[in-house]
Amino acid sequence: MFISTRLLRPHKSGLPFLCAFALLLLFVSSGSFILAQPPSKVWDKTIGGDSYEDGVKAIPTSDGGFIIGGYSFSNVSGEKSENDKGLGDYWVVKLDASGNKQWDKTIGGNSADYLADIRQTSDGGYILAGSSQSNASGDKKENNVGQDAWIVKLSSSGSIEWESTIGGDSGDDAQSIVQTADGGYIFVGYSYSGISGDKSEASKGDSDYWVVKLNSDGTKAWDKTYGGSSYETPFSISVTADGGYIIGGTSGSGISGDKSQANFGQTDLWVLKLSSTGQKEWDKSFGGDNQENVGIVTQTPNGDYLLASYTSSGISGNKSADNQAPSSTDFWVVKMDGEGNKIWDKTYGGGRYSRLTSMALTYDGGFALGGWSLPNVPTGPFDFDYRLIRLSSDGIYQWETSFAGPEEDRLYSVQQTPDRGYILAGYSYSGIGPDKSETNTGDRDFWIIRLATDPLPVTLAAFSASKESSTALLQWKTTSESASSEFEIQHSLDGRQWQRIGSVAAAGESNNDKTYRFVHTEPVNGQNNLYRLKMIDTDGTFAFSKINALLFNQKNLGRIYPNPAASGQLTVDVKNWASVKNVQISTLNALTVYDSGQNPQQSIDINNLSTGIYMLKVFKKDGTSEQFRLVR
Repeated sequence: MFISTRLLRPHKSGLPFLCAFALLLLFVSSGSFILAQPPSKVWDKTIGGDSYEDGVKAIPTSDGGFIIGGYSFSNVSGEKSENDKGLGDYWVVKLDASGNKQWDKTIGGNSADYLADIRQTSDGGYILAGSSQSNASGDKKENNVGQDAWIVKLSSSGSIEWESTIGGDSGDDAQSIVQTADGGYIFVGYSYSGISGDKSEASKGDSDYWVVKLNSDGTKAWDKTYGGSSYETPFSISVTADGGYIIGGTSGSGISGDKSQANFGQTDLWVLKLSSTGQKEWDKSFGGDNQENVGIVTQTPNGDYLLASYTSSGISGNKSADNQAPSSTDFWVVKMDGEGNKIWDKTYGGGRYSRLTSMALTYDGGFALGGWSLPNVPTGPFDFDYRLIRLSSDGIYQWETSFAGPEEDRLYSVQQTPDRGYILAGYSYSGIGPDKSETNTGDRDFWIIRLATDPLPVTLAAFSASKESSTALLQWKTTSESASSEFEIQHSLDGRQWQRIGSVAAAGESNNDKTYRFVHTEPVNGQNNLYRLKMIDTDGTFAFSKINALLFNQKNLGRIYPNPAASGQLTVDVKNWASVKNVQISTLNALTVYDSGQNPQQSIDINNLSTGIYMLKVFKKDGTSEQFRLVR
């Protein structure tokens, strides 16, 4: 069992640490939860110019590096190779896998331009979304009507391919953007505008969710306005499995306009589900008697939704999880089903104040929450630290870590990397220490942290599922195991409700290849049978494998008989024997003990086979095969 002891910065008082450690021992001994060891820091980079940088986001790129996006007020200095073009510009920095700068681009007009989101596109380029107060100047080709959304498409090398100014007669912006299946884009932002400019629908209240679908060249395909009588502020948009969209944000409105539920407190979270054409399908409000803010929502692999925010409410409204003292605000997560109905909600505290800014789904169906927190013993009123929490798919606490410099540090973005590590991005006012290895160039800079691979109980090299007559044979191989306890085999028909159908003991400690197998004797006929492994460590931490599917249809399955067979002749009965090319029998170690050659017969003499378990495989002329388990 691993216990994280990195709960405070080194220069803080040790008393709170001793109390926290005692509490950990109590929790561990009672079995309430287990803390696993968080991944270690691989490198950190401080990136900036002579003024200040903000609004940073980092995402992994297809070449193994990272793209960093935010905005900057700096001229040429530090890592900034181009002067500021107005009162703040979009700033994009490309890093290699080791965090070394490959190039940077300053993109803006003659006034204030603020980047809110950046994504890599299917062609290897990048799409940028934010707001602009600039008229035609610098990189901007169009005048503003008010403050407008500004979308910029870059090539893989950072050259501008097109840019589009989109807005109405008042204040508008873009908060979150994604690429769509047709090669276009969709973004959501807030809007104060009525019908004017690019805005085709009237305002519903103070400010509204404004959803804009773009073609691949940045021209507008359609736009929709959603809101209530007061104000709504969106934070995230993502594409759903049905080709629609899910949007999360906050609302101050009661029942009015598009809002079907009253607020529980001052501001609540508001989730909006749209069809592929932008039509509202449902909306849901979540909150307590005080304030909830941010509202990041994403769909999970099984079709449910996760909604993350920070909250200052106690148990009230539809919030069933209380805040954890002495914090005034905590992270809050709501799990919803596919129709937006709450499955569970959980609160995650720590320090005197915590603000969530980011959520990332992880390889095993879990998720990570990122933000910043004021420690229990701060050195000043703004002594914020990076905070990262890792949770299972059910919201069970797995590990937590924090990173800090001597001054204020705020984490804005967390993403999992392809190797199951993490990339963190925020800003920092700090010089060197305790976790910061480089000093600032200006007032505040981007601070990027690369974390190592998330610890796993095993390294799973292969996992397969195949039919054996009316049963399912599951086979898997590990190349290394560390403190592994067992493999729990899980079965599902819909990918949402999973049942334990068996367990296989793990090796515990191993640096060699290990093979395992399990037979499910009762798969459901006529339906897709889904299988996954829950790989459990000795301290209770776990990870899930990929999902394998098998469709069983008993009418078309072949059979072998008698089975078990004591001796004599074995009959192989499969549909359309003329389609059979070859029949083989092999041991469980893949040693072939019978091969029919190119003249397969339905009756096979098995008198020469020793007692044991064998695999009989029928190869078809069309390249398909059927596999059976034979007991001699």
